Amino acid sequence: MVTNENVLICRAIETNPWLAITSVMVGSKENTMFNNMSRLFSLLAIVLAVLCQGILDTAFAGPSTSASYILSMSTIDSGGGGSASTTYSFRAQSVGKGVVGTALSGNYKINSGFVATIGRVVPAVLSVSVPGNGTYAPSQTMDFTILFDDVIVTGADSILQLILNSGSVNAVYQEKTSNSLTYRYTVQPGDSDNNGIVLSGIILNGDTIQDVVGNDADLALQNTGSAASVLVDGVAPVIRGIPASITINTDVGQNTAVTNWTEPTVTDNLNGFIRTQVTSSPTTSLDNGSAFPVGITTVVYTVSDEVGNSSTAVFTVTVNDNEAPVLNGMPANIVTNTDPGQSTAVVNWTTPTVTDNVDGPIAPVVSSSPTTGLDSGSAFPVGTTTVTCTATDTAGNSASASFAVTVIDGESPVFSGVPADITVTTTSSSRKTAVVIWTAPTVMDNVDGNVTPLQTAGLLSGFEFPVGVSTILYTATDSIGNSSTESFTVTVIQREFPWLILIPELVSPHKISGSGQ
Repeated sequence: MVTNENVLICRAIETNPWLAITSVMVGSKENTMFNNMSRLFSLLAIVLAVLCQGILDTAFAGPSTSASYILSMSTIDSGGGGSASTTYSFRAQSVGKGVVGTALSGNYKINSGFVATIGRVVPAVLSVSVPGNGTYAPSQTMDFTILFDDVIVTGADSILQLILNSGSVNAVYQEKTSNSLTYRYTVQPGDSDNNGIVLSGIILNGDTIQDVVGNDADLALQNTGSAASVLVDGVAPVIRGIPASITINTDVGQNTAVTNWTEPTVTDNLNGFIRTQVTSSPTTSLDNGSAFPVGITTVVYTVSDEVGNSSTAVFTVTVNDNEAPVLNGMPANIVTNTDPGQSTAVVNWTTPTVTDNVDGPIAPVVSSSPTTGLDSGSAFPVGTTTVTCTATDTAGNSASASFAVTVIDGESPVFSGVPADITVTTTSSSRKTAVVIWTAPTVMDNVDGNVTPLQTAGLLSGFEFPVGVSTILYTATDSIGNSSTESFTVTVIQREFPWLILIPELVSPHKISGSGQ
């Protein structure tokens, strides 16, 4: 780029009207050949020396002892004498000395009215290369190369500012060549641009970008490659409407619960391909509409976009077992008598079975009341005993059922030592009674044990029994009301006065028999 243009205008004096230049190499070595002269000249050196001698120092004075300049020359005839306007660049380390720059060739004539305009030359951007088309994800890099039209010198602090939809970011210095700078940006989570990134410009950030003689470069970006299809996606898809944690009871008769929910929705900043994956633990492969087991299952939704950004959402499904076990084959009430001679009755029944929707078969627990600890095969006491079967599953649900075992004491008390019938004779013929004594019988009951018998008929032992036959009756009744009786007779015979038997045929056979009649 040319700066300070028109600082100096020099009008030529028409001298040496024709300069046949077969070759002019303006470089570190001057090699200018003229047809009509035997001396070596440099066209630019002539212009500087003859037309602008000593003025460059004043026009471009500054801290640098060297600078780049551009020389614009007009009304220079080429060949047959026409006019042209041509621009040539050169660099002088000091005015008029050590001229270096572009090569000139051909035949040139400096006409009268020659005008030369001198200005300073600074490095400028030739082109900007951008990353290839595509969508860049977090941790991926994008390189931007700035190509200059001259050799540049710089540090490593400058940055290239980029504009994304999500905001401005900075690509940092990566490397340089003699005339190019490369900046790199690493995509960060949260970055987003769905319509092409924009290159804002180079920010020196305290650094300099100059040519080798100290001219600051013009940093305006030129010929920038198209970034319309260079997209950035550092934003994970968003899951909306994830279900709240679900609590449900097992289905009737089942150890699971079929669980349904409304599917969440997913949105993405680039609206590209979205992959949704549903996982579950500790039981795997469960999804919407699956039969979930008892307990807590964690359901995880994971969604990923086409560049790998992902997000997750979690909820739980808790299935409770609130269904009680079922008892089958519960016995009906049982009524039975005591076993012979026993105060109890051994009672047997078929133990009921228990099924549970989750635990399967369960052994019931048998309890009894008021007498405890009784089960099938036990000796049950007289009376009614309630037998209860209880089944409890692992969730704490319980079921119970009861039946009654009634033992009836149908056995009467048993007498022992009942006297045999007693026959006594009065002590004299004059007596009409006789004292009769016996030992009272004893009574045993299968339930009550010893029972005191009650004499319910006849005179008591030790009393005077009249002549004749008396019946003695004992009755024994147990606590249930079962009773039994035993009896015997007491016969009292009156002793007779002795008869003198004189005439046998007159003797009564009754008297002979001693009947007392």
